[in-house]
Amino acid sequence: MDSVVVNRKRWAVFGLCFFVLLPTARGDPAAYRQAFEELRDAVYDCQPLERIEASFPGAFSLVQAEQLAAQDRLYWLSRMEYMLGRAYQNREDKKQAAEHYQAGLDYARRALELGEFSEGWRMMAENQGQLCLVKELAYLLANGPKGPHYAQKALKQDPRNVAAQVYLAAAKVYPPALAGGNPARGVELLQRALALQPTEKDDLFNIYSGIGVALGKLGRNAEAAVWLRKALELYPNNAYVRGQLGRLGGSSR
Repeated sequence: MDSVVVNRKRWAVFGLCFFVLLPTARGDPAAYRQAFEELRDAVYDCQPLERIEASFPGAFSLVQAEQLAAQDRLYWLSRMEYMLGRAYQNREDKKQAAEHYQAGLDYARRALELGEFSEGWRMMAENQGQLCLVKELAYLLANGPKGPHYAQKALKQDPRNVAAQVYLAAAKVYPPALAGGNPARGVELLQRALALQPTEKDDLFNIYSGIGVALGKLGRNAEAAVWLRKALELYPNNAYVRGQLGRLGGSSR
């Protein structure tokens, strides 16, 4: 974990530079949300890792500097760490990804120690689920059931938590049948989440792409391509969805 400590110190210095460059951002209650969304969009749109790494310390520092309640701050830090983990995972750097997912999991756990809330359990599920993908098989066998359990707890707190619904749907869309995959059920769950009229860009992307992948597995290629193209309208450079569309014989442009 020494490398994580070193990185935190480095990010703190970078964050100060960020404030010098963007002095009007300090104290703006919307600034940290905008910084997070820019980080999220860069990750989902597969922007260069160097750009994502450069944006992270400023976003992280904005959350630290904002006068948020302790639980809210821990929640947003969890989301930041999760996104950086996704960036490293996209580049197949499992070690770095695992460090940030673990940090995200720790922040979410600390937030929940201050009181249960739906989004806290959702971030427990998100970080735990990705850790199971980037760590060794023994970790997956020991911790695999935790992610769905946390997502269910999120839905118990708030049945309209779209991201938690999408998490559970993904467990039906992406794994093989032997691991619980059921694409038809996945489509049903994702359509149910879409009916809630989500507005978050990543939720919509995950729903559209998940439906597309599931329909492709069901052999409904023309329908699948429609949904995958809808996902690419949000994040045109997303390598995974472009690859899925290419396998269907459709153009990603």
